[in-house]
Amino acid sequence: MNINTNDLHLEIDESPLSSPLNDNNNESNIILILGTIFVLFIIYYVYNNSEKSNENFENKNILQLIQETHQLCPVMKHKTQLSTCIHHPKLNKAFIISTCCKNCIQTIQESFNNESNEYTIIEKDNIFILVHDNKEVQVTPVCSEENIKLVIHLAKTKLMD
Repeated sequence: MNINTNDLHLEIDESPLSSPLNDNNNESNIILILGTIFVLFIIYYVYNNSEKSNENFENKNILQLIQETHQLCPVMKHKTQLSTCIHHPKLNKAFIISTCCKNCIQTIQESFNNESNEYTIIEKDNIFILVHDNKEVQVTPVCSEENIKLVIHLAKTKLMD
């Protein structure tokens, strides 16, 4: 058998077998990129919303903050009825809080006394704030006759007897 080498034609496919730019992988890459962008967006959204949870205490004057935060009981989430001074042993100061009842005042005081940190008071920019489970819930002025009258007036509560 005589084979003429001029009659043989070899065709070589020079395209790569698995290129990230070939048509089959192009769609997968787009989905991967869009998925990554979506996940980054979700992380950004969650991070920004967690930062905004305490934003209510910024850019407002102290009277607004007292009036707004003393409307809701920090324990039972009911409308506040009473305002009183409560002692924080660790800080060795008394602060004004507003709650719906005497039991809620007792709950907060016991948390302070036991140092359970369910309730505590922090200072931020010279403002004392009652914190419940790491969430800022009520601006708590230092206890004085003038301050308690102010809180009672702003929150429309009564002095606990």
